[in-house]
Amino acid sequence: IPDGGLIEIAAGTFLLDATLDTNGKAVTIRGTTDINTGAPLTVLDGQNTHRVLQCLSGEGADTLFENLIVQNGLGQDAEINGEIGNLGGGMLNRSSNPTIQNCLFRDNTADFGGGLCNHGSSAVITDCTFTMNSSSRGGGLYNFFSDPTLSECTFESNDSEIGGAVYNYNTQGVQNYTNCDFTGNNATDKAGAVYNFQCAPMFANCLFDGNVAQVSGGAMRSLESQPTLDTCTFINNSTVTGSGGAIFNNQGTATILACTITENTSGGPGGG
Repeated sequence: IPDGGLIEIAAGTFLLDATLDTNGKAVTIRGTTDINTGAPLTVLDGQNTHRVLQCLSGEGADTLFENLIVQNGLGQDAEINGEIGNLGGGMLNRSSNPTIQNCLFRDNTADFGGGLCNHGSSAVITDCTFTMNSSSRGGGLYNFFSDPTLSECTFESNDSEIGGAVYNYNTQGVQNYTNCDFTGNNATDKAGAVYNFQCAPMFANCLFDGNVAQVSGGAMRSLESQPTLDTCTFINNSTVTGSGGAIFNNQGTATILACTITENTSGGPGGG
């Protein structure tokens, strides 16, 4: 298919024998939606044997993935931070900046970014849902030296050791989250929803509800980071044994503006 081409996929489940790679082309891969709800009906299934989608060749914003359900992907080994890591069960963007709209990432697994892994990426992700994905770092999404822009996205019931929904790692730019919901995510260690390390993410008008961390930061934990939280709501988040039922900051400064932080609990100091 040439640059500027369009691939339209009918409703149904498609069992992929290999990872779908756009190979640097500016193409649109578009699924079918429910005529009443707009929900995607096209399922791309990795059969728990391989990653579903990847952009590895400098794709830009004119490479578009739209109206797709990405499921049962399994991360594959790739170099990360000088080591080999298992990245991106549903999708991997490496040195590429695609646009992703109205997609559902579910039941994908990897060590880094069960649903999606951005590695040196400024992907634009809009109106997407990440649910029931799992990993060691970033159950739904892992950002490594990346500054994606997310809006109107939902992270629900994802699991990880650290960063049940999202793990933001070391970036020179800003990861932007606007009108995003983080609900019912779980971390067996730190940060039930979002973990920030050496970065400065921006969260605007986001909801953090019912996230749980075993140790610290029921909704969010930040280390050596400067997150900005603007008009966000933190409610019913909790830790089991440690501190910061809603938010835990360590060796950094958080800017909190017009936020509601209520009914959070912890097994240690700092219920909120």
